Amino acid sequence: MKSDIIIYKKALSVDFQIGDRARMHCTAIGKVMLAFQKSRFIESIIDAGLPKFANRTITHPDEFQNELQKIRSAGYAIDDHELSDDMRCIAVPIFEGGGSVQSGISISGPDSRFDMTKLHQLKIPMMDSANQLSEQIGGSPWSC
Repeated sequence: MKSDIIIYKKALSVDFQIGDRARMHCTAIGKVMLAFQKSRFIESIIDAGLPKFANRTITHPDEFQNELQKIRSAGYAIDDHELSDDMRCIAVPIFEGGGSVQSGISISGPDSRFDMTKLHQLKIPMMDSANQLSEQIGGSPWSC
């Protein structure tokens, strides 16, 4: 008896387009950039509200401030089901001259492919790349 095995590959589509926008409090890139801004700017984001977009979106101001402190200490941010219930992201800052952060590097993907172990494996090469970019544009690299 012949048995046919059919393998279905899960098709994935993340349809971010150039110019798309998301709130800073629920994305890894938004949080990593926000963590290194002046407190007045951070407060303006919090005062505008922290709406819930997914199961784990941080919506409480004190919890969000704690998250930003952790990001500043660690040097990277993770979005663990904060923008979408089936997506995870990791981001690292790029430092410009004077220590300002206006950009970063981010990788996003479905949680079926980006478990927390995978995100932590990506962290070091991402931080190394961000450090190199920071140096090239006159910023001080993050020490990990």
